[in-house]
This record gives sequence, C-alpha cells and structure tokens, in this order.
Amino acid sequence: MKLAIYAFLALTLSLVGCNASTPSKPDTPLTHTEKTLVKQLTQTGRELYKKDSRASFASDLVQAQMDVSLYPNFVGWITHPNNEDYTVSFYQRTRGVGQEGDNYEVFADVVFDKNMAAKLYPEPKRTLDELELAMLKARITALTANIDRCNQPYNTVVLPDEANGQLHVYLLAASTQYGVMQVGGHHKVTINIASGEITQVTPFSKSCFALNLTDSSRPKDSKLSMVVVSHIVSDYPAAIHPYLNLLHDLSIAISTKSGIWVAENGELRLMER
Repeated sequence: MKLAIYAFLALTLSLVGCNASTPSKPDTPLTHTEKTLVKQLTQTGRELYKKDSRASFASDLVQAQMDVSLYPNFVGWITHPNNEDYTVSFYQRTRGVGQEGDNYEVFADVVFDKNMAAKLYPEPKRTLDELELAMLKARITALTANIDRCNQPYNTVVLPDEANGQLHVYLLAASTQYGVMQVGGHHKVTINIASGEITQVTPFSKSCFALNLTDSSRPKDSKLSMVVVSHIVSDYPAAIHPYLNLLHDLSIAISTKSGIWVAENGELRLMER
C-alpha cells in the first residue's frame, strides 16, 4: 500500500490541474494525544503565516513611505495582536545621556484592521509595554543563537507562551529566488521571559534543502498540486509544514516515522500510517 501511495504522490507532481484526492481517513485513527498535538501544530503554523505575511507587507510599506536611513540603529520588528488583527512595529536602539544598557523605541507602527487593510503610523511616540519589550529582546537574543544557518536571510516570528514563562522565536529561512520553497534551515529558539536567556534550540531539519517549484522538466501545461518532503528530526510533522503550505498555497505530503501526513489549507491530517 505504501508503494502505491508514494507512486500516487509522485504522479500528482505532473498531472494537469490535479486535485489531490488522497484518502480522507487513515487506517488507524489518531489518538487523543495525537489530536492535541496536531491541533497545536496547526494553530502555530497558521499564526506563523499570519504574523510573517503581515510583517512582509508592513516592511515593504515602511520602506516605500519612510526614509529608513534616518534610523541607523534599527534592530528589527515584532508582530503583535491589536483589537482587530495585528500590528507590526519597527524599532531602533537608543541610549540616553548617562544611561547604561540599551533602550528601544518604536519608529513605525503598521496597524492592520479586521479587513487586513494596513495603515502606517510613523514615529508613534508611545512606550513599549512589558511583553512587547520582552519579545523584541527575545528576537535580538535569538538571532545570536548558535545554529547551523543557511545562506538565506532569516525572518523572525515571536510567539509568546506566557503560561510557561517562555517566548518562542521562530527563525525562518527565507528564499530570495522566485518559485523556491525553502523546506530546510528553520529553527525555533525558546527564551525564558524572566531571565532573557536561551533555554532550548529546536531545528526543524538537518539541511538547507529547498524545492524548485518551477522545474522546467515538467510538461508546460502541467500544474503542480503537491510536493513530497521527508521529516526526520521528529516523529511528527512540525508547525513549519502548515506554514509553508499557506505561504506557497501548495499541498505538502510529509513522510515521518509516525506516517504520511498532508498539510493542506493550513491543516494537518494523517494520510497513512
């Protein structure tokens, strides 16, 4: 059966307008623990995509409408919730006269409303709240982590886990080439909120593997409907997989020790044990 499934998945790469009609239920149903894990991974992957996509749009907006050269001490951005959607804030490092250590100030806020319309507020003259400051410092710290980096630039998404006193900083390897899915090179850096120290680094792959989604060897009238990847650093898929699925609007079959999973429409489901 597994050989047939693999053959089917390979075939979907070249069929014209193929809709991947994979089995709706696995031979063995998910356990309660697996259901909980899948729900968590799906929610995290969706949030990664929401925050990363808004940060990308906001960065373009700030660069188009502001003279960013006026802020040479730029240290990054944070995407955080507002009353309707998310706000992407951009920061610079400052140090007042007689002060020790670094201070930070917001030089731009890009506020998204419930319709995902974005409005830029240059130099909003507001004070960072406690969690916002912790998230910014966590981002700065995570970028110093000792990880196997790819040559690609890295985007960051910070997800708070206040219940456990942690901040999870996702380092997302970004491809600079059109039509390339950067499958490998992503990491999660966990930071203790109280101490600001790194407590764990979690790699999501063992290489910088990337997939060319515009392979010229495919027939010209074909449509790519699914790609197949292997995931060997954990027994189950990672939040990276629904994130990549949404980022590229492309279904992903993930071969893991626990079975073959599919990331589709931002959801994870088991296809076969």
